Amino acid sequence: MMTRENPQFLQSLNDAFIAGDTHFFEDNITDDVIWSIVGNSKIYGKTGFLNFVKENSNVQSTERSIDRVISEGLDLSVTGLIFTEKTAVSAYHDVYRFSGKGKGEIIELTSFLLKLD
Repeated sequence: MMTRENPQFLQSLNDAFIAGDTHFFEDNITDDVIWSIVGNSKIYGKTGFLNFVKENSNVQSTERSIDRVISEGLDLSVTGLIFTEKTAVSAYHDVYRFSGKGKGEIIELTSFLLKLD
């Protein structure tokens, strides 16, 4: 069983963002999920989340590293770097809130993104 604390889950999460894998997210987010992209937009609900992932998969990234993971209660924080085809590099920090321990679904995601030149 893959739980949110499992490094394999985190890698699958990053791979899903890169590939625009809406099936992965469909199984791992709640219907009323909220995704706040700081300085950009706020996305409400599973349909909005899945549409955003699908629409942005080709421009988001080719690789996402995981440099640090902090887990506390129902919250999980992931920090790393994002690389694109055009060799642009960005630092990211994603803060996830889960519906429960273990296999809980994502109920909230706050994303910070900073382009590094």
